[in-house]
Amino acid sequence: MSDIIKQYLDRIKETPKDMALENKYRKQLQELQNRKKQLVREHEKIAKKVQTLTDEIGRALMGDSKFDLDTLSVAIESARTELRGNEDATTECARQLAEQREAIDGLDGKYDQFRSWAEEFDAAPLAVKKMITGQLVTRIEVKKGYELTIHFNPTYEQFLSNTPETVRLAG
Repeated sequence: MSDIIKQYLDRIKETPKDMALENKYRKQLQELQNRKKQLVREHEKIAKKVQTLTDEIGRALMGDSKFDLDTLSVAIESARTELRGNEDATTECARQLAEQREAIDGLDGKYDQFRSWAEEFDAAPLAVKKMITGQLVTRIEVKKGYELTIHFNPTYEQFLSNTPETVRLAG
């Protein structure tokens, strides 16, 4: 078991920090940033539509519009509802973006912690190895024939590209 943990910790030592962080969060962060930009463009478009309709009401009051006031009023209310929905979506996207950035910032510390564990694991006393293993592993399943399935902590798995490890022990 100790050898398996060491192999995984060695993978962390070999994985450049930027590459480890790129794996998951950078792509999601970019998607959220693109979504926010799209929502901002839509907001500007809808706000312009509301302004145009509001200006059209002025022309309708002067008798220069081909639309009646009721039609314009319904159109403005519809556009304002769309604008509020867009604002809500933009706020939610901004919240998700902030959470994503916070998660990325947190990964820096986790990565450094994992690297530190990887560097000290070999020379560590048994109690420290158990503590490190307890932090990295959430569950170990033992199946017939001493086949082990090790489930790593999801935070740790972000730095690995593999699925949970299955090991067959002689016995």
